[in-house]
Amino acid sequence: MWHKQLQQIDEHPIQYYAGGGSKSRRSRLQRFCDWQQTSGYLWYQPALEQWRDHLLQQEQLQAITVRAYLSTVRSAYRQLLRSNEVRQWLYERMPSDLSPERQLALMTEFETRLKNDLDANNAPVTVVEVQDESDTDHLWLTPVQVATLVLTPGVDTLKGLRDTAMMALMLCTGVRAAELLALNVDDLQVMFGSTLALRVHSGKGAKQRLIPYGAQDWGLTLTQQWLDRAGISAGAVFVGMRKGDNFYLTKEGNHIRLSERSLEYTLRDYPISIDGELRTVTPHDLRRTYARQLYLTGTDLTAIQQNMGHEGQDITLGYIGTLDARQREPDDAYGTTWLKSLWETLSVPVEWQIEMDDFGEKPKLHLEHGGYVFKIVLQDIRPQIWRRFKVPAGISFHTLHNIIQIVMGWENYHLYRFDVGETSFTTEPMAAEDRYSDEPIDAYLAEPGYQLFYEYDFGDRWQHVITLEKFLVREINEPLCMAGNRACPPEDSGGPWIYDEFLRSRQSRKGRVSRKWQDRIGNYWDADAFDPDAINNDLKSDWQHHLPS
Repeated sequence: MWHKQLQQIDEHPIQYYAGGGSKSRRSRLQRFCDWQQTSGYLWYQPALEQWRDHLLQQEQLQAITVRAYLSTVRSAYRQLLRSNEVRQWLYERMPSDLSPERQLALMTEFETRLKNDLDANNAPVTVVEVQDESDTDHLWLTPVQVATLVLTPGVDTLKGLRDTAMMALMLCTGVRAAELLALNVDDLQVMFGSTLALRVHSGKGAKQRLIPYGAQDWGLTLTQQWLDRAGISAGAVFVGMRKGDNFYLTKEGNHIRLSERSLEYTLRDYPISIDGELRTVTPHDLRRTYARQLYLTGTDLTAIQQNMGHEGQDITLGYIGTLDARQREPDDAYGTTWLKSLWETLSVPVEWQIEMDDFGEKPKLHLEHGGYVFKIVLQDIRPQIWRRFKVPAGISFHTLHNIIQIVMGWENYHLYRFDVGETSFTTEPMAAEDRYSDEPIDAYLAEPGYQLFYEYDFGDRWQHVITLEKFLVREINEPLCMAGNRACPPEDSGGPWIYDEFLRSRQSRKGRVSRKWQDRIGNYWDADAFDPDAINNDLKSDWQHHLPS
């Protein structure tokens, strides 16, 4: 009955509740709503995969444009999900004879399905043409590929020399595209102690920094060659050029600084072959390459972080990326000659005996695994709040809930549920597909990488993604928190978006808390606190008395 009510709605809720913004945004949403209606989809069926295919195949839009269209639609739907007005509007269309529990179950299921439909992984934009590849492709160049790229433009024309110098300076300093194009001539050679450095006047967060060239001073040499040939002695380092080595000039005859869009188009002119495929490189790819190559050549991680202007080393590690097996293969750290006696002993065959039960009839039954390693991430909050922890095999979903409460720092005041595929586990099942949370978790853990979802507090809706990272062979006796980052929000603080408002408000007030937040969260909340020792002490003391079930 409720779904029939929703199907009969004439005006699309997106247009009514989330249709504002720029003219471009309104146009994208209108095109989506018109397509959705003519294609026979209901307003709560985003069908983003079909919308993507329509834009790519029927309207022949470029991949980067399609991504923008999809992003706008997802943003509008998420705005609906965050709106209490929309939530009330949906409740008002439910049959009045439904119990509050059933209404909550219907609302939760509706929102969960809609969120799943909005997941970016459900409608990825696969780019076939090289020029449409984005930063998210995470391209790192090898030294051979760097050489190929830098030599491609040539230096026999002024434009070729400029383009060579731009790529070289990015590879030698790791500057962002905007930072590169903001450089002036007097920024190129600044003394930092006794070494020559590049000065970034205003990086991200309006921070000035110096980047030593070190052995990468060939980027400076090429840039100086470009300036000498172009006759530039002051002002912008990299300027716009027309065909035939002519400059773009203002009415007063001054050079026009190159734009970021022009830089991206310039790099598209120089594709190189990578793994047999012709690829173009983005400015961010050159920045990532700088980070990785410095790391591989032994540069201290803190030095890389400071050179790149990152707030923390976790960001720098993201730029370095996952190293391949050859790069991660360690040298012999312990010596191996002393292992010879062990090899000789182990080379002698042994007849292993199967452990029998008391009656001597069959092997004792054991769980397939001794335990599990999970990583849990609280959704919709940046920087991420996460924990890595291990648990014994054979525990129930309810026990896992209790472990999560301690590991994350929640206070166990509210209801919860686990979503595993199409099945939910909770203490109070409200729908046909719900099951009691006293079932063991073991049968539902398929393989490393498998994800389940945990929601705590149906009012604030704290949603977590739990990833199974590893099966443990040896049996473990108690749970243990292994690592993590930042404190989870206080209980009843309003949900992810309200908590994010609090964090931004506190940041803008330099750590102080306005009256608006004092009653809800408090004056002295430490959002960065994480104490694994305290967590493990709590786990240990409560394990025997409360957690196992």
